[in-house]
Parts: sequence; C-alpha cells; structure tokens
Amino acid sequence: MPTDDKGFKYTPIKTLGDVTTNSTFYEDVYVPKQNLVGNIDEGWNLITSQLNLERLALVNHGPVDQMFQELLLLIKDTKLSDGTNLSEVDWVKKMLLIFTQVLESLN
Repeated sequence: MPTDDKGFKYTPIKTLGDVTTNSTFYEDVYVPKQNLVGNIDEGWNLITSQLNLERLALVNHGPVDQMFQELLLLIKDTKLSDGTNLSEVDWVKKMLLIFTQVLESLN
C-alpha cells in the first residue's frame, strides 16, 4: 500500500545488529486494488500464517531429522502381508517426498 496514505504510520524498532524493522499502524487506509495481497479482510490470516512459518524455521529440527532417518529405515525394512515393501506403496512414497521437501526447506 502507498506509505504516504494519511492513515499509515510506522515506528522504527531498534534491533541487534544492522537489521531494520518497524511497527506499522493502519487506520482507515485505502489500499488500491493492484496492491492487494489475497482477499479483502483476510490480511490477518495471511500474516499469522506467514509468521507461523517463520517460527517453524527457527526451531532446532535436528531431532526431527534423526526421527525421519529412523522412519526411513523402518519403512525400508517393513513388508506388507502381500510381500510388498512399504517403501513401494504410492501414498507412502508421496508422504515421504512431502516430508523430505519440508525438512530441506528448513535447512
């Protein structure tokens, strides 16, 4: 949104290091349609979901990596009653791929 709108205000926040951040305040501001991100009146949901992703990125995921390696070994060594290896089951492969992508995104 245009920062020269009369309803927009910001206050700088001092942080450690050379990082610039601000508290922002919006009161009866007009946001042009081309500047909208997502749907009208759903901004709070958008920002909180993004903040949750940031918080997740700060977590020490070493223990999760270790558990995932153990899960891979278990899946590799597990056979179903029909003799099919669990690692060959489509939905298992799909879930492992998704989980691998999530773990890689945290690195």
